[in-house]
Formats: sequence, C-alpha cells, structure tokens
Amino acid sequence: MTFPKLHDLIDKDRNGNISRKEFTDFFRDKINIELAPKEISIAMNHFDKNRNDLISVDEFVQGLKDAGRTSSFNYKTEYKKLYNEE
Repeated sequence: MTFPKLHDLIDKDRNGNISRKEFTDFFRDKINIELAPKEISIAMNHFDKNRNDLISVDEFVQGLKDAGRTSSFNYKTEYKKLYNEE
C-alpha cells in the first residue's frame, strides 16, 4: 500500500483531509489502539504542518517520510509539553 492510499483509507469522508476524529477512529478501529487525546495531539502536530487541525495527503506523506529519518519534530519534547512534565 502506498502512503497516499493509506491516507485515503483513513480519510473516511473522502474530503481529501484526515480530521482528528478520523485519525483517532483509525487507530481505535483498525489498529486496535486507544490513544489518549494528548497522544493524538502529539501525532497530529507531527503531521499537520499548517496547524489547521487537518492532515492533507501531502502532509501525511511528508510526515511518514520524516518519521523514517531525523526530524525537527521531537516526540519527547511534545509529550512533556502536553503532560506538563519537566
């Protein structure tokens, strides 16, 4: 499966963007992982570069590519910010 096809699988309403709900539902219903809202925020922040709370196909593909190499997005930092940990 290609990255764009995976995006389309998650994009249930077929509007070209993955919403926070679609992202959450995919993890819960297809992967069987119940993520906390703050964990969804971490993942959404990684993909959603223009911060419109939607993940376009381009953002999705780039986010997956970035995950495979060193990225400017730091999960540990984002997790600490969301959970107010020092």
